[in-house]
Amino acid sequence: MRLGHSQRLEEISVEADIAESQALYKHDNRLTGVKWVDGLRASVRPVITYAFFLLFTAVKLSALYVLMAD
Repeated sequence: MRLGHSQRLEEISVEADIAESQALYKHDNRLTGVKWVDGLRASVRPVITYAFFLLFTAVKLSALYVLMAD
């Protein structure tokens, strides 16, 4: 009987996960249909990563320049 209850709880958990995934996909499909907005929304994380990498590179190159100039 305990095994049956734990299996039923697992089944309910899996069904909830499936329903959540379907709701997320449905929400994302309704957001926009404008390609440039979708592209901008998808590019936020890579753009921030590139910006921090360029900032890191600029700081390191500036430090190297200051060390070489002295």
